[in-house]
Amino acid sequence: MKSAYRKIIDLYQTHTCSKTSWSILACLITVVFSLCAESAVIIPQPHSISQKGYALELSADWVIVTETSDKEYAFCGSWLQRKLDDSHSLGLIMLPFEKMPSDKRILIGNPDTNPYIKAVAQRQNITLPATLGNQGYIIEVFSKPQQEIFIMANSQQGTFYGIQTLLQLLESRNINAVSIIDYPDHQIRAVDMGKYGSTAISIKQTRLTENQKQAVDRLAELKINMLSNENVSHFFGEAENYMMAYKELADYCRDRYIEFVPMIGSLREIYWIPFELMEGWWIKDEPFFFDLVGTAIAAKPSINLLAGKDPGAIGDEALKSAGWVVSGALSRDLRDKYNKTSSSRLESGKLYIRIPAEAESYYHLTAYVKGESPVLTLQAIDGNGKPQYTQSDLTPHGKTGWTETGVIIKTDKDTKELLVQFKGKDKIAWLNSIQLRRIDGDLKNVIRSASTDIVVESSNKDNIYKLGIDYEVVNGKTDKIYSNELTPFTIKRISSGSIKPDEHVLVSYDAVLYWSRTSWYNQPPCVSDDRLYTEYYYPAIDKVIKQLNPKMINFASDEIRGFNRDSRNRKRGLKNSQLFYEWLSKLSTYIKRQDPNIRMMIWDDMVSPYHNGEKDDYQLKYGGSKGTLSELVEKDIIPKNVILNSWWYSNQYSEQMIKSVNLYEKKGYSYFGASWKELMNIKSWSELLRNKPHSLGGYLTNWDKSDNPRITEFADWFWNTK
Repeated sequence: MKSAYRKIIDLYQTHTCSKTSWSILACLITVVFSLCAESAVIIPQPHSISQKGYALELSADWVIVTETSDKEYAFCGSWLQRKLDDSHSLGLIMLPFEKMPSDKRILIGNPDTNPYIKAVAQRQNITLPATLGNQGYIIEVFSKPQQEIFIMANSQQGTFYGIQTLLQLLESRNINAVSIIDYPDHQIRAVDMGKYGSTAISIKQTRLTENQKQAVDRLAELKINMLSNENVSHFFGEAENYMMAYKELADYCRDRYIEFVPMIGSLREIYWIPFELMEGWWIKDEPFFFDLVGTAIAAKPSINLLAGKDPGAIGDEALKSAGWVVSGALSRDLRDKYNKTSSSRLESGKLYIRIPAEAESYYHLTAYVKGESPVLTLQAIDGNGKPQYTQSDLTPHGKTGWTETGVIIKTDKDTKELLVQFKGKDKIAWLNSIQLRRIDGDLKNVIRSASTDIVVESSNKDNIYKLGIDYEVVNGKTDKIYSNELTPFTIKRISSGSIKPDEHVLVSYDAVLYWSRTSWYNQPPCVSDDRLYTEYYYPAIDKVIKQLNPKMINFASDEIRGFNRDSRNRKRGLKNSQLFYEWLSKLSTYIKRQDPNIRMMIWDDMVSPYHNGEKDDYQLKYGGSKGTLSELVEKDIIPKNVILNSWWYSNQYSEQMIKSVNLYEKKGYSYFGASWKELMNIKSWSELLRNKPHSLGGYLTNWDKSDNPRITEFADWFWNTK
């Protein structure tokens, strides 16, 4: 049956992967695995299995024999004992070798270290092959001169895996006599359960649940030996509520030869840090003047550039004269309103308008939308009419009511226009209350801390005025999600200071904005602020090492959006690659100082020359600085104790997969190959990584709100690639 499954995969690989054929394949595999579940088929498939032509029947007078004084062997024996009792009501007892009977016995151990099992193995002419390594095992079933079953390996972990295979051989209480030699093709077979998988620890959880234990047991049965949960914020602050649950999870995994990999922070998300440690957007040299009462007023006040042009408010007839272009079917909807205002109903196509823009400025586009994943887009256009970069906000699937959406982009020196566009993904979409504002002078959501604050200079930049002497600041309201409705900060002139009445000044500050309102959290922390390390990273690392004793810590940091953009970073004059390396080096050095055996892991896309790391302009659309990160790998700058997790989730990226593997092998970096749900991709990674000296193995990711449905196939292919 198992060979039929593999033939289906191989056959399908030679055909075009249309949606229809993919559905057929998925159904075929589901059927095959359903049939496998009803017969003695082993997953993962052993490398070598030979039938001897007869069978044994287990009964209650059989015994399990192992080194009961050894904690790990005793655990292996008790696992077999419990599983046999649960599934076949056998109730077998477990004995040490010194008390083993001469017949009807299941012998578990290493003949090279245990004289009892060595003597019995020699009588049956059994030796351990050199190919077993630390995780391999052999199973031998005999009916004479005694009825006995051997599970032998070089380690307790190997015998544990042999037990998983033995349990799958049983049909009722019968077991076919076999000779099995088995070992993994990949030393690490890692599964990331994501934020919502069955092993995920919730923030209010204090103990490991029975369901979570069962999920770990299932992974152990599949010979998975590494587990990660994707949660960036759980080890910061007190975290005492759920630290016990994490410790139980790590210990429970370790007993089953699964290494738990905790995640600490990320340069991709800012859930885990306070407002003032977010990387801001540096608004620089914005002109202000002081009015008669000494309050700083923006020389270019924020106004709605689409005022009087809201399609839902002006009606269909006025759209063209207002500058809107409709490609498709649009109508004014007087019934489906937001805030008592009529809306635009777009049944097909798109709606767009071009608006003149200032260079080196920040523009905020907002609207209320409704429908099946409507998309609001803002695009910067240069003087030649050429698009520079585009930012969009896609309303999450499943939202049915009115939703606020928005994007922010920074124009550059060549930007002349902005293209505002709205469209529905597939179905009808509604638009209401659309606004476009230049927000440089708003003084909203300002970061004020020891490392950055509002700076006021003379208009000729000859004088930097002093806070508390020349001016004071009245704080506004701040929020991690930027909004036009936030109360602005106010700068007031101190009459005894150096700022003259009616003086024109230049104001600079860092503000927390977003590139997409829906993805407001997808921004980096400020890596130049020492508090990020001393108050967050380092205490979290200490806690994780003390409580969980991991071999690896995941710092993620894939798809970093908006790097090297606020004044704390920009004033240092570092390239993107230098700034990223400084962050990485601080963490890897600190970990090494605490425990030299623990390794740091990151996703590789931001440093890979075949992925996001090669894109010189990657950060621009997110307000960040131009510059690549790939030189960190190409020039061997990243320390070799850092593990790179190379993620490519489809075989359409086969060329990049191959190039990445070849580069990391050449450079000597340890790495994983990460897949997700595509069967062909899982298979291809297993083949590509096999026998690669620096490959650590496979890493199955999960970005859904349930367990990855391909765990079984992943476990199969990464144990036995053939």
